[in-house]
Amino acid sequence: MPSLAGAQALDVLVDTSFGSGVTLTQGDGETVSVRSPVYADIDLGLVTENDFGSEWGLGVTFQLEDAAAVALTPQVRLVRGDEPLRFYGGIGAPVYITPDTLFGAELAGGVIYALADPFALVGGVQVDVFFAGGDLPEGGALTMFNLGVGGRVAF
Repeated sequence: MPSLAGAQALDVLVDTSFGSGVTLTQGDGETVSVRSPVYADIDLGLVTENDFGSEWGLGVTFQLEDAAAVALTPQVRLVRGDEPLRFYGGIGAPVYITPDTLFGAELAGGVIYALADPFALVGGVQVDVFFAGGDLPEGGALTMFNLGVGGRVAF
């Protein structure tokens, strides 16, 4: 009788953070710098087979100031170090879906500080470059440098 494949272990991580930073808009031969609107970010991460060195996820960003905006960011993170202090680096592909559409690339890095299981503090820096979409100056780009802090719960 053939053996049945074992169930794959799946851990779910939820990060929530708030942040802001600096936004640079480039176009028409000039660069404009403004403070990024405050945002709330919820990241859902999946870890398979107890490999906590790799997280596959989807982030949802809500802009809390100025015009309401929502972005989805598929992402992957590599996590290194020993608890309680671990470091991560990651890449993503943010897409603003409202009020206008923006497509970009994200580079992120930060720390995860473990508290009492299953809780942790998180802090990180994200650099987003948007190169396509309806809210860009012609031939221009939008670059965001943001810092966020928050918490994590593991399920």
